[in-house]
Amino acid sequence: MKRVLIVEDDDFKVKDILAFFLSWHSEVAKSVRDGVVSISEQSYDLIILDMSLPTYEKTKRSGSGSSQAQGGLEILREIKASGDQTKLIIVSQYPDIELEGISIPLEESPVVLAERYNANVSRAIIYESDNVSWATKFKEALDTI
Repeated sequence: MKRVLIVEDDDFKVKDILAFFLSWHSEVAKSVRDGVVSISEQSYDLIILDMSLPTYEKTKRSGSGSSQAQGGLEILREIKASGDQTKLIIVSQYPDIELEGISIPLEESPVVLAERYNANVSRAIIYESDNVSWATKFKEALDTI
């Protein structure tokens, strides 16, 4: 059975993404910390990655860690350090990714992130809960994996 790790803190977005993986073993990490731990302890056939993530997951006793607009970059650094070549699909609500003060359009980010982090980023898709076109693009990306 194929394994997917979804690194995403938005419950609605997670629900929408999980609908594509009914026949896969799916795991969800809701923070940078949980994503890094999951990747270091387990191997996956695919990683779905959001770029804006909290440092750690919210608990009943405390709030979540500070939100990091580029928390997904921490995940990519872990992947680079481990030499992992798992395929990745970025799903973000933001049209750009900021790298060292430079905004990179999300559609162009797979090439830049692959070069910088030696990551196997196959697609980057803008998620819009009120527009189903993201789901069509996501399905197309999955069909290539």
